[in-house]
Amino acid sequence: MLTNRYVQTYSATLTSEPLEKFVARYEPPFRVEPKYDGERVFCLKSRGELVLANRYKTVYDRGNLPQAFVEALLQAVKARRVLIDGEFVALGGDLYSFLSARRGEEKWKLGLICFDLLEVNGKSTRHLPLSRRRSLLEKVIKPNERVRLCEGKICHTLEEVREAFKEAVEKGFEGVVVKPLNLPYTDKVWCKVKKQQSLDAVIMAAVKTPGWRRGQPYNSFLVGLYDEKGELKPLSKVSSGLGRRIKEIITRLVPLLKTGEDEDYVYVEPRIVVEVAYHSLIKTGLRAPRMLRVRFDKPPSECTLDQLPPQELNT
Repeated sequence: MLTNRYVQTYSATLTSEPLEKFVARYEPPFRVEPKYDGERVFCLKSRGELVLANRYKTVYDRGNLPQAFVEALLQAVKARRVLIDGEFVALGGDLYSFLSARRGEEKWKLGLICFDLLEVNGKSTRHLPLSRRRSLLEKVIKPNERVRLCEGKICHTLEEVREAFKEAVEKGFEGVVVKPLNLPYTDKVWCKVKKQQSLDAVIMAAVKTPGWRRGQPYNSFLVGLYDEKGELKPLSKVSSGLGRRIKEIITRLVPLLKTGEDEDYVYVEPRIVVEVAYHSLIKTGLRAPRMLRVRFDKPPSECTLDQLPPQELNT
């Protein structure tokens, strides 16, 4: 049975190390794929059964997915049993469009972008190089309107990777994922490159701002990251980025997750993960931080200090 724990344990996680360092470490060629704005999932199709699970807490089956999507996925898979690593998306939309499509709203079409094959007909493919896994994926997936193969570009030099990144951003993607073609499916061998610096952090507290004291939704939050000992450490206050609707949702969640308060903060359980963009790292935290989105697909335990650049703090 496909579970969230299984996905957490066996999915290849991405590194955010500097691109130059990553490319120098591994032998070319590299496959450079666009970074989609959705929810990463494992998809298990076994005969007529279908299960999708993310890395956190959601498992989907035929009973809680739009019927049109289920039919499209079953038609696309040309093997008795497969396990696919991919991205759940709203075709033509962003993350919030995806959330609407997942609820069955037909304004957006729910889709699956397939980018790796981990098992086919009972045989694991994880030990095979990416080039071979990709070839097998193309044989077992027949793309249709809702199920697609991840596009990509083969690059041999750092300059070619940078050009592929530029092209992806110009098409509207938030960045790329760089993958060595000769390596098996394993951890930390895919490099995430974004058009802006960002990290995933945990909301530790809501700030008691003057606006909040006048009855407005919370609009400032203290976020933190886990250290190597598993302790959550404060990182920075973040006061911009999220739209009013999301702030209102978080404001409603604060009383449910509240663990205490003082004159300045209402402290909450570390349950809400947000992606935070920033200009640079300074001694007091992040310079010009801005919330990009709530990460429904990421467990708080993965919000760690190793996301920060391995360099001295700027002043």
